[in-house]
Amino acid sequence: MAQFEHWTKETFSANFRKMLTLEQYRDPKLAQLHHDYLACGPLKYMAVIFRKLADSDETAMQLALEFYL
Repeated sequence: MAQFEHWTKETFSANFRKMLTLEQYRDPKLAQLHHDYLACGPLKYMAVIFRKLADSDETAMQLALEFYL
C-alpha cells in the first residue's frame, strides 16, 4: 500500500510516473527506466522477498505476480 501511495499520491512521484509513462515511447533510455522503475523492478524486488518463502524461483515469481493482483 505504501508503494502504491508513493507513486500515486506524492506530488513529485506521481508527476515523475506520469512523465515517464509518456516519455517511454519517445526515448529508448526512458523506456528502460520506465521498465525498471514501474514494471519489472518492483516485481523482481518482491520475487526476491518471496524467494525466502518459496521452494523455487518460479514459485517466488508467481507469488510476486499474485501479490500485485
